[in-house]
Amino acid sequence: MPNDKVKNKLLIALLSIIITAIAVGLFFIDESLPWNLYKVVSCTIVGLWMFFIIPALRKSYLLNADKSLAEWFKMGMSFGAGGIAYPILLAPYFGVKYYLN
Repeated sequence: MPNDKVKNKLLIALLSIIITAIAVGLFFIDESLPWNLYKVVSCTIVGLWMFFIIPALRKSYLLNADKSLAEWFKMGMSFGAGGIAYPILLAPYFGVKYYLN
């Protein structure tokens, strides 16, 4: 399995920080809910997921990078939304695995 260079990992981390900042910023802009326990917990969970979503998708791409276009299409047809749903649902796991690998 190929690994990313440090430069790529830093770019992925920077992109993750930007996306996380946008998501958390939207929580601060939203005034429909007061800041209570539920909003703080949801902001924390969404922030963590947004931070790890890009590395999780990159890790998934690196696992399948050696496949041809026909194999990618076949995987997409057989998995459907589940092929991208696993890295999204398990983003913290795949994200940590991406950065530590």
